[in-house]
Amino acid sequence: MNTPHKHAEVIKAWADGAEIEFRDPDSPSQVWQDAPYPAWVDDLEYRVKPEPKRYKVDVWLVFNSNGVIIGKYFYLPLPQRVDEYDYVVHQTLEGEIPNE
Repeated sequence: MNTPHKHAEVIKAWADGAEIEFRDPDSPSQVWQDAPYPAWVDDLEYRVKPEPKRYKVDVWLVFNSNGVIIGKYFYLPLPQRVDEYDYVVHQTLEGEIPNE
């Protein structure tokens, strides 16, 4: 019985068009790097490049008339009694979390 290549699964994914990353397990940095033309070296690790993780956060800051923050809300809509506050700031933050 033939033993499959050490990187067989990742090679198959690459052949099907997946983007590949590699790293040296002996390197102190342990950083994954793009491998547009992988060499499939036995001493290196390879993986399919993961999709970046997205985030979206709603942030509400509620101030009194003196400019002091009296409330912070994340992920939640502002409380129903919005008219009781002197000043309200709303911001939606979106972006990508880098892959490890």
